[in-house]
Parts: sequence; C-alpha cells; structure tokens
Amino acid sequence: MSLLKCPKCGEMFSDSYKSCPFCAEDDAYFDGGVKPKPRKKGAGRRVEGHDRGPNILGPALIVVVVLLAAVLIYSFFGDKISQWLHRNDPTPVEITLTVEPAAADLSVGEIRALNANGVEKVLWFSSDEAVATVDEQGNVTAVSPGEVTITASDEEGKLSAQCAVKVTEADPNQGADPNQGGNTTPDPNPNQGGNTTPDPDPNQGGNTTPDPTPAKKDLAIGAAWSGQALPMLGNQYDVTVDSEAVALIIIDTGNKNQVIDAKEITWKSEDTSKVTVDADGVVTRKAGGQVTITATVDGQTLECIVR
Repeated sequence: MSLLKCPKCGEMFSDSYKSCPFCAEDDAYFDGGVKPKPRKKGAGRRVEGHDRGPNILGPALIVVVVLLAAVLIYSFFGDKISQWLHRNDPTPVEITLTVEPAAADLSVGEIRALNANGVEKVLWFSSDEAVATVDEQGNVTAVSPGEVTITASDEEGKLSAQCAVKVTEADPNQGADPNQGGNTTPDPNPNQGGNTTPDPDPNQGGNTTPDPTPAKKDLAIGAAWSGQALPMLGNQYDVTVDSEAVALIIIDTGNKNQVIDAKEITWKSEDTSKVTVDADGVVTRKAGGQVTITATVDGQTLECIVR
C-alpha cells in the first residue's frame, strides 16, 4: 500500500481509495451531508475559506476612516455646523450699564446727581477726589478746578460706564444780592471836597430809605493756634485730630481774619461717639474714624472734616 497526494486539496491518502476521501467528505458536507470529522493531530489539511474565523480588520478600518473624515470635516466646517445646530436657540439678552449725563461741567462747590441705568446695584468711583468726589447715590461734588472721570460699575466689576466731569472756579458774581446792584460808585469823601452835605438822619425825617442789605461775610473755619483758615477741600475744611483737643474758630477772611464771637456760632458733631465739639468749638477725639463738624453762623453753614 502506498500514499497518494490529492491534486485538488493536497491531502495524502491511501491508494486503496479510488478517489480522495477528504474531497468526498467536503462535497458531502456542502451537499447537506454530515460535517466531516476533525483530522487527527498532525494530519495535513488545507483550510478553506469557509472554515476560517471572522475577520474584523475590514470593519475596523472602515470605522477609522469614518472617524478621520469626521475630524477633518469638523476642522474645516465646525463653526458653520455649530451655527446650524444652534440656529433656533433664543438670542441672549445683552446687559449694558449707562450713566447720564455722559459729561458735566461744574463749578467748585456745586453738586450734580448722576443716574446709572442697567443694573440694580451700582458702585461709584472718582478718578481724582481732589477734583470731585462722588457718594453711594451718584451725587458728584466739585472740589477744585480740573478734570475727573466718575465711573459707575456693577458689583462684579464686569460692566462700567463713565461721566467726564470738568470743574471750574465758581463765578464770584454768582448769587450776588440784587439789592446791592446799581451804581457802585462810592460816595465822595466829605473831607476831600465834593458834596459835603451829610446824609439825613432817618430818625429826623427826610429820606427814610433803608440802608442797602449788608454784605455777606466771607467766613471760614480756622484754628485757634494759628488764626488762619484751615485747608479747604471743596466746600469743606480738613483737620487731623489725634488724642489732644483742637480749638476751632470762625474767621471773617474778608475782614483781616477777624474772629467771630463764639456766642454767634452753633457747633455740631456728626458722630459724638468718635468726636465731640463744645460750644466754644473745642474738638476732642473719642475714637478713630472720620467725622464731620458743622458750624452755623450768620446764616451760613461750614463743615470741617476731622480725621
């Protein structure tokens, strides 16, 4: 007995068979027969395509190609795709902060209220408090000539708006007493010639026209130790008080700094728990902090900031 090699499947079989038993088994299996028995270990057998396991290389390659294509498409057209996806989203409401007016001209001592619109809580700032200050309500007080920017901001500091403020010197003629107008030429000195007729005594008949309204005094807060006005900060005055008491006075700067009688002055402290002031204008510090002292005299009100 000898072995023959099948020219079709390449298997070796005994010459006692008329044809290759391996091919016969395969043909029977594909024709609906029984699956051929597995060959013994070591027996040669050519593996046909239908006996191979599933091949995942092809599907994996397709997935990789699709992903690469998606990345490339999004890189070039991502913005347009995003706009298309969000085309029906509601338009966000833009919140803005505005200040009215956007610019203002003030005179020293003048106060102007600014209005902020757009947010509920507004914080106010001055770029130069030596020129103008601003309080929590947006009231701007002109301090000295110059230019300053008043800024309104929200609590988070994300929104802001500005008002450009220009401060000029106050007009000395502004608010002049109309009763003092008319001919301002002084009467001739009777000792130097001219009309020497004395004015008639109003109590003795004749011209009973009352004298013009007396001129308003130029008052300022001064210090007792110097007899001079304290440094002015806008329409206020500024003094630093440590532990010792400081005596304040009111002087008439238009009359050689004449000191006003203390009986004519009413003094008041904004916060007596920090700073007190008596009837003679003596200021005494009780605790730290800034307090405003107010003096009322001759129909005028003056303020002194005690630091």
